[in-house]
Amino acid sequence: MRRWPLLLLVLVTATAPVAAQDLDPAPDRIALRERIERTFLARVREEMSLTDDQSTKLLELTRRTLERRRGVELENRRLNGALAAEMRPGVAADPRLLRRTLDSIVELRVAAAQIYRDEQRELGTFLTDVQRAQYHVLRERFLNRVEAVRTQRTPPARRRP
Repeated sequence: MRRWPLLLLVLVTATAPVAAQDLDPAPDRIALRERIERTFLARVREEMSLTDDQSTKLLELTRRTLERRRGVELENRRLNGALAAEMRPGVAADPRLLRRTLDSIVELRVAAAQIYRDEQRELGTFLTDVQRAQYHVLRERFLNRVEAVRTQRTPPARRRP
């Protein structure tokens, strides 16, 4: 567990919130993120005692799922930016635009849930239920730590409510 703090620091540094105009991460950030993902998956393999076949399938599924999640995250950032721009103080908001944006946010959240559902279904084809639960716990713990570090590093004015 000693590697987690360093891994978290590197992950947070590499994936810190990106400005709205810079939605595509730099190539060095992508390489670093991929290295962190490989390190995390190696840790998962070790702690869950995965076979080579399970590890290969988990890596492939994780890459596909991460790609889908990143697309959802980018769209979520765009929609929230559009919503914030429309809700500026002193400027009348366009109700139709607000409705469309909010409806899109709802659909995006449904899509995110579907990604998770699809991932769990596919995990069930090559992991036992105990391994799926272990993977869920490991990933949630890791993501919670990442979020805690991000929150500490993000100036109060930029934190989400």
